[in-house]
Amino acid sequence: MNTIRVTIKDHLSIITLDRGKSNALNREMITELNDILINIAGDPNIAGVIITKQRTFFSAGLDLIELYNYSEEEAESFWHLFLNFTATITAFKKPLIAAINGHSPAERMRYSPGLRL
Repeated sequence: MNTIRVTIKDHLSIITLDRGKSNALNREMITELNDILINIAGDPNIAGVIITKQRTFFSAGLDLIELYNYSEEEAESFWHLFLNFTATITAFKKPLIAAINGHSPAERMRYSPGLRL
């Protein structure tokens, strides 16, 4: 795996985001996260998951620089991949904790009290 590290401790899987300074979500990272969550879901020896970060940022959100350069077909493929990943997280049956121990600007914007969508 190139963008995440996985360790097992006391029946918990610790997934560490490790993609550059900002841990921006690109195709590779989303694929790796989705695959590992599917594997963990089927592993009776793992009771839960903690997702954390390696550097300053927990995650800056989607890698907009990479997405900007996608063709229409690549963008459509990416969104199918991303929606599948969100479905995997939503349907995950084991405890899943995000230890947001660093910057996470996309998440902060989403819950800003004054933000109007």
